[in-house]
Amino acid sequence: MLNWLVAHQSEVARVEDRDADGNRAIDVFLKDGTVVDLKSYNWYAYKRPGLLDKVIEKLKKQVERDKGLYPNRKIVFAFNSESGPVPDAIRQALENLGVTVETWP
Repeated sequence: MLNWLVAHQSEVARVEDRDADGNRAIDVFLKDGTVVDLKSYNWYAYKRPGLLDKVIEKLKKQVERDKGLYPNRKIVFAFNSESGPVPDAIRQALENLGVTVETWP
């Protein structure tokens, strides 16, 4: 995650943003208003049937929360690609919710 932050340091306004109750909200808030969640999954561990569906449901809940906390903001989920590519089902589910999916490094 540090690699992503270093690569985007000139764009970063805040890191580890909090909600009104002090709970962790998003990983990065960019100067242009974009909210970014940095993700690191070992996708090879999610080969069993049903596991990806559970991740999709979890990510959907996070997207709903992010949209509530940051209405009308661009939402980016940036996945670490060192542990495999983002599965098509994950990418498609997020993109269907209006989330931009990126990978790093």
